[in-house]
Amino acid sequence: MERRTFGHRHSFDCHRLPGGVGYGFCGPGYDPEHGIAHVDATDTVWLAVTTGEISFGKGKSFFAELNQVKEAMPTHEGLVGYAVKKQLIGPRVWTMSVWIDLDALHRFIGSSSHWQAVRRGGIPADTVRSVVVEIPASRVPVSWKEAKRLLTESETEKSKDL
Repeated sequence: MERRTFGHRHSFDCHRLPGGVGYGFCGPGYDPEHGIAHVDATDTVWLAVTTGEISFGKGKSFFAELNQVKEAMPTHEGLVGYAVKKQLIGPRVWTMSVWIDLDALHRFIGSSSHWQAVRRGGIPADTVRSVVVEIPASRVPVSWKEAKRLLTESETEKSKDL
C-alpha cells in the first residue's frame, strides 16, 4: 500500500493490485468508507477511461512515466481519484480517473506531466481508445468490468456513426 498526501489536509491510500498489475481506485477526493469526499463535488462527476498497448521493449519507459504522472496527480485540482490496471500477460494497460468537472479533466490532459507521459510512455496512438462520461457520484468507484464495458460501447457507437 502506498500512502499519498494531498496538500496538508488530505491523505489517501493506493492499494497495489494483486500480482503488481496496477493500483486500485484512490485519490484525494475519495474516501473508501464514505465515497466521494471532494469538497467541490456535486451529484455527478466525470469518468475518463483509457486503454492502450505498451510497445514491445517499452515497459520500463511506460512505468517510469506512470510513476511521474502518479506523483503529480494529487496536485491537479478537481481530481476525485484514479486507478491503473495492466494486463497480467500481454501489453494492454487501462487507466481510469474521476474528476469533479470537465474543466478539471481538460487541465489534467493538457498538463506537462500528462503530455510527457503520452510522448515518452511507449504506447502508440493507434492502440489508444478513450471514453469520457458523466456518471452519478454514487457510482464511484466504477469497477474495471464497467469501465471496459463503457470503452466497448463507445467503440460500438463510433462504428454506427461511420
